[in-house]
Amino acid sequence: MSEIEDLFIQTKDHTASGIQGRMEEVIRLLTRHDTEVSQVLINQGISPSFYAIRWLTTLLSREFNLADTIRLWDSLWTDTDRHTFLSYLCCAMIIEMREDIEKGDFSENLCLLQAYPQSSSCDSLIALANQLRMDDILNDKMASIQKHEQESSPTTVADRMFHDMMNVVTAVRSGIS
Repeated sequence: MSEIEDLFIQTKDHTASGIQGRMEEVIRLLTRHDTEVSQVLINQGISPSFYAIRWLTTLLSREFNLADTIRLWDSLWTDTDRHTFLSYLCCAMIIEMREDIEKGDFSENLCLLQAYPQSSSCDSLIALANQLRMDDILNDKMASIQKHEQESSPTTVADRMFHDMMNVVTAVRSGIS
């Protein structure tokens, strides 16, 4: 749990592991996965410091009932990259409120973000956070492969097989979208 202590050390506030860095990571993820909602929050002047400090420092325990908190923490503690998964959970929380955020004004959205609605299933939230992370991993891998392809063509059988597999994944993802 030593990675959580950086949230409480003032000298680390502006580092990647400090509170500012973590809030920036949540907004970066939101911008990547739901540009419209991110833009609504920016246009309304809703800073992540209005809601994300509480989410991050309490590990979401103030946003959910005890049973859901235990379920979320179980997923969080078993993840090898806890702080990144927490950021994806926070991003997923905002995305799940998408419709309400798009309809709301500043005060309605601020209240919504500061009092997360209990109507959301924590299992669907965890699934969405995992999906967002897997999308990012896959996109990063695809970008790496495309860069590698531009620099050189596949030379080994394993490279060609991996290249073919990535083409299939791309085709499947295109069909899903």
